[in-house]
Amino acid sequence: MQRLCYLPGVAGAVIALPEGLPIASQLPPHISTDAFCGFLPQMFARINQYTRELKMGESSRLVIDVNGSAMMVFRTGRVYFGVLGLSGASLPAAQLSLVASELNNLNP
Repeated sequence: MQRLCYLPGVAGAVIALPEGLPIASQLPPHISTDAFCGFLPQMFARINQYTRELKMGESSRLVIDVNGSAMMVFRTGRVYFGVLGLSGASLPAAQLSLVASELNNLNP
């Protein structure tokens, strides 16, 4: 997690179980790790409910802009990988996708 936070534009990152429990995290102090991890599976469940109803399939990545900061969340096999961006900065999507791919390989 520490190495991820050194990537340009990254403020914090987590890996969470499907039950919403954190495996590893490094988030800014104003963000609750338990809340963030707990919401990741719920966000995917809701969005996937909508995309299935639209006959679009299921999502593997969500990108959300919140008050000038980006949040990128991946469902990677059996775990969730979430990254928070610094205010006004872009997240390094290509590098984060590689990390997500590796997590997917480790947790099929």
